[in-house]
Amino acid sequence: MDFSFPKEYQLFRRMVREFAENEARPLTREIDEQHRVPFETLDKAAKLGLMGVPFPQKY
Repeated sequence: MDFSFPKEYQLFRRMVREFAENEARPLTREIDEQHRVPFETLDKAAKLGLMGVPFPQKY
């Protein structure tokens, strides 16, 4: 029995990890001190599809 994640899921996980390491991690101190996330970072997250729950179009 194969318990590995599907390739699509593995690619998504890698993309999220790379975003977190490259975009979010360098800003953690600033985000913590200012209690806000820079708009540019939120915009990048949105463009990657990380800013909401993906519901099918019919809903």
